[in-house]
Amino acid sequence: MRRLTVLLFSALLLNSSCKKETVPVVTEDPAEENEIKPLEAKFTITVSDANNIFENQAIKFNNLSTGYSTLVWEFGNSTKSRLTSPEISYPIHGYYSVKLIVFDDKGNRSESVQDISILCNFAGAVHPAGG
Repeated sequence: MRRLTVLLFSALLLNSSCKKETVPVVTEDPAEENEIKPLEAKFTITVSDANNIFENQAIKFNNLSTGYSTLVWEFGNSTKSRLTSPEISYPIHGYYSVKLIVFDDKGNRSESVQDISILCNFAGAVHPAGG
């Protein structure tokens, strides 16, 4: 019996000495993941040349907002979008105020407005239709 006890004790020691200590790997700061960010509407515009945006040229609106659950874009030409980062173009030259409005789960809102100028594609800024 004593020999069996010694064998079991030796096996237990041998088994426990072979175990490696495991340390969890954290790839991101858990505090950042659980951090509640303030409600803030913010966006940028991506075009090939921000100083020369022409009619029918694709414009990418990049949403950089934080703390929101829903949003709406107003492009200043009676069109709206609920896409996160839409791409649109303006068929008619002029000045437009682009507004991004974001809402949180409690109904609070934040908005950001940026004015853009769309240039005419035609020489002398006169459209062939006389506009």
